[in-house]
Amino acid sequence: MLFRVLGRIDLVPTNGNPLVISSKKKQALLATLLVDNGNWVRTDELIDTIWGERPPKSAAGSLKTYVWQLRTITSQAEGREVIETCRGGYRINLGREEVDMLLFEDGVLAGAGALNRGEPSAALAGLESACRLWRGLPFADLEIWHAEAQSTWLTELWLVAQQALARARIATGAAAPAVAGLRQILADHPLIESLHGLLMLGLYRSGRQAEALAAFTRIRALLDAELGLSPCAELRELHRDILRQAPRLDSTELSLSAFGGVPKAVATGYAVR
Repeated sequence: MLFRVLGRIDLVPTNGNPLVISSKKKQALLATLLVDNGNWVRTDELIDTIWGERPPKSAAGSLKTYVWQLRTITSQAEGREVIETCRGGYRINLGREEVDMLLFEDGVLAGAGALNRGEPSAALAGLESACRLWRGLPFADLEIWHAEAQSTWLTELWLVAQQALARARIATGAAAPAVAGLRQILADHPLIESLHGLLMLGLYRSGRQAEALAAFTRIRALLDAELGLSPCAELRELHRDILRQAPRLDSTELSLSAFGGVPKAVATGYAVR
């Protein structure tokens, strides 16, 4: 069974269709337990997360009902209960392969590490697989403080994953898919210069020099209009190199290391969440 929080919360049995958790309160309960996978969460903390500062008198009883309902769903779908009970709390205890956000995290960290070692081919499949798990913003439609830090971390990691994926594609000769992916990301993150730099490199490596130069013109105008700034030195250097078709633009090393490469904390598998 796969528990999914990258997008709308649901769970997918080993042999079956996704099972939607319709109640927002049950979604909040499941999300809170998944964020603390393997650890006990106090009953009062769960009540606070689900109902806020002024829970009803029936909250403790309702919580027990929600736990029973989730247990019933997992038991019927997979033949096992995954929520454990102790005096004063509950926990869910799943393997990392059973939670999409943990699979995503492991895949991105492994792929970024491969890029950092100069192994783009090894990185590509893992990064593509990890990114396919992403269905939308983590814990979609839920506003629970308990998941805020995890949601922020996952969203930041997704952006790192997209840049790492673009680097791996460009380095392995798949510049056209890299360009398509980068343009989608830039629609939501138009001021990230490293994305524009990778787009320029991808366009150039696709044989589209004029489009690469036009991409620089756009980001230069955008930075000036929005922030009153000029493109960074590395972006300006890339522009000059594209103008003169510098040999370094065809190197694998450039696609892996340009604009700082993959953040060290991610490439080494160390990140504080």
